[in-house]
Parts: sequence; C-alpha cells; structure tokens
Amino acid sequence: MFNIEPKTVELDSVDCTDHTFVVSCGFDLRPLRDSLQTLGLLSPPLLRQLPNGSRQIICGYQRVMVLAELGWPTFPALVWPADTPDVRCLLASLHDNYLGRGFNPLEAARMIDRLLQHFDSDTVCRIYLPPLGLPPSPKHLGKYRSLLSLEAAYQDLVAQRRLVVEAAALLSQWTALDRAALLPLLHGLAFSHSSQLEIVEFLTTLSRRHGSSPAFWLEHPELQSLLQDASLSAPEKINRIIHRFRQWCFPRASRAQQQFDDHLKALGLYHHPEVRLIPPPAFESSSFRLEVRFQNQAQLRRLLHHLQELSQRQELKAILSL
Repeated sequence: MFNIEPKTVELDSVDCTDHTFVVSCGFDLRPLRDSLQTLGLLSPPLLRQLPNGSRQIICGYQRVMVLAELGWPTFPALVWPADTPDVRCLLASLHDNYLGRGFNPLEAARMIDRLLQHFDSDTVCRIYLPPLGLPPSPKHLGKYRSLLSLEAAYQDLVAQRRLVVEAAALLSQWTALDRAALLPLLHGLAFSHSSQLEIVEFLTTLSRRHGSSPAFWLEHPELQSLLQDASLSAPEKINRIIHRFRQWCFPRASRAQQQFDDHLKALGLYHHPEVRLIPPPAFESSSFRLEVRFQNQAQLRRLLHHLQELSQRQELKAILSL
C-alpha cells in the first residue's frame, strides 16, 4: 500500500470540507502559492478513496487549497484504498507534518485530540508528543488539550503564535465573559509572551484574592484611563499596565520598591554604572546585596571611599529598614 504510484485525480473528486485528518490552521498560503506557480507540484498530496467515489485528504491540505485557487482541474496524488484504517491515515498526517513544516501550537492541540481517539493518554505522551515538538509529560498534554476549549478568536491568536500557550491554558479556566473582556487588550497592544503570562497571572490572583472577576479589573477606571491616554506610546502603556497590575497584586512590595527606588535616586545609585544595590525578593528578608564593578585598584579605592560616605546617609538607613 505504501508503494502506490501517483495517479491523476480530478480536483472536484476531493472533498475539501472533510477535515478528518486535517489539523492545519493559522497558515499563510502565499509562499506555497509562489512555489506552485514557479516550480509546480513537487510533492503529491495523499488521499483516501471513499466508498461514495469522493476522496478525503490525508496529507497536503494546503497544497490542495492552493491548487483549487490556481484553478487546476486535475493533479497527481497518492490514493490509498477505502479500507485503509483511520489510525494509519492519522499517523501519516502526523509524520508528514512532523517531517515537513512542523506544527503550530493549535495544530499540535488538534492532533493530540485526534490521537486520543485511538490511543490512551500515556501512549500519546510517550510516543506522540515528541514528534509534535513537546516534552512527553501529562502536564503538556493537558495544557495543549485546554486550548481547544477557547473561543475561535483566542485559537487564532495561538495558531499565529501571538498568544503564548501558557497564558492561553490559564485563560481556559476563566469564564467566557472574562476572556471576552481581555481580548481587546491583547488585540490593541503587542504584549511580549512573558508580559501576556504576567497579566493573566495577575488577573487570576486578583480575582481569587478579592472574590471578583478578571473583567472587573480590566474595566477598572485607572486601567481604562491608561489605555485611552493618547500621550503614551504603546510600549509605555504596556509598562504602566503591568506596573499597575503588580501594584494591585502586591501593594506592600510595590510600596517598598517605590521607596527603595526613591532612596536610590537620592543616593545617586539608581542605574549607577559601577555600583548596584539589590534588595531581597519582595523585600521579605533583611539581606541586601551589593555589586561593585571595577577595572583597577584605584577605581576600587574610589568606589569604596564613595560607599563609605554613602553609608552615613539617612537614605541608606531608610533602605535597610524597609
């Protein structure tokens, strides 16, 4: 069966709405279209014959889509017989993508969902997560499965890699109304992946701590004022939004950090090129750390003398009492 020669098939005989083995999404057809127009079809799609005379796509969904756009009435394809088992077709789709362009996160989630229809979760973890580019762990299995519970708008962001999987998995635990409240913020500002995760974690923490909803905090007047401030650039808005969420989540640590920064500025050590005073994490202990950068003995003596002078200042005493 695997040595079947390509045959010419009519495009009209292919059921392009049958996605039994198709997981492709979030793709850009332009590079493939350019390749087909320039070089032709280099790799024939793989189809399965159906008893009703039509054919379903196993591998090569995007190629068939472009061929339809270009108006090809026929094309060469490998055609497996109707009695080919579903699981064999699914594994062919998995390995075709694995050896080719790979999977975006949503495609990986869809493939995991299909595989679980044929194999137990332990088998999927051990054998099939690695070809999807994922560690073979139940944690990753659950994280990717949760993506399929999100609305189409969020799935599109995941497929386009504009929303990090870790943040999307946390969002699957929110209500649909809360996710809808967050979506304009994600569309309006280009948050980094780490910032996306921070914001979702902040909102989740605030909601649990105060018995409110993420939507409540997203609609907060102070946050809305920041978003509507035309004097701020997009990066400035992002920084201030994250700072505001951090203040709401950790008010005592945020106040201590602000006081620490103010005292550093008064001492002339804020962003100092040679001296760095590092506070304890969340100011939960009394252990501060001092880093000094120097190139020679004279420079070191000068810095130590300067630090000796600063050690008598009230601002340093205030820092150590935070």
